[in-house]
Amino acid sequence: QNETMIASLGVDTDRTKMVGLALSNAFIAFSGALVAQNHGFADIGMGIGILVTGAAAVLIGEAIFGDRTVAWWVLAAICGTVIYRLLVALALRVGLQPVDLRLVTAVLLLLALTVPRWRVRVLK
Repeated sequence: QNETMIASLGVDTDRTKMVGLALSNAFIAFSGALVAQNHGFADIGMGIGILVTGAAAVLIGEAIFGDRTVAWWVLAAICGTVIYRLLVALALRVGLQPVDLRLVTAVLLLLALTVPRWRVRVLK
């Protein structure tokens, strides 16, 4: 749908995809370099869980704030990140072991995925 619209405007969609992938990979490489420099070493398992954490933060933000505009999505992602970190800190403070954080994250993801559907049913 969007690709067809961009192509109708005369933009080379393949080139646009390649530039987008190149930029995203450059940002990922830069962030990896910063993490390795900060820790003083690099390990192959350093990034495990980051994707789940990011997805949880975005889904929590979207579940609470909904989706309206791009600026709203960014605000929802930031607030979701803060809420996720607060819930993880609360789980640790209650006495859960760090190993159990995967369970906490799974429960939060499940809630974040079901709240929007529940909200649609209730509002109808």
